[in-house]
Amino acid sequence: MTHFYRNVFSVASRSKVKLIAKKLKAIHAQENMKAAREKAKAMVAQLQAMMLKETAKKVEDGIEETLIYCDFPSEH
Repeated sequence: MTHFYRNVFSVASRSKVKLIAKKLKAIHAQENMKAAREKAKAMVAQLQAMMLKETAKKVEDGIEETLIYCDFPSEH
């Protein structure tokens, strides 16, 4: 996830990095895969509305790889 965050921040406006980090953390704090995907989809839409299309594309393209852990049993 660290590399994913860095990749997203590399194309983000410096003034928006804290906001984007907060939104990314919210995605990864979801209880299940479905909720995380919905949150990610909403974030991509917000980024596009903020005219951060490259950042939105980076999130959209890479978020699935960072959600793999949601498929593991909770014991793990």
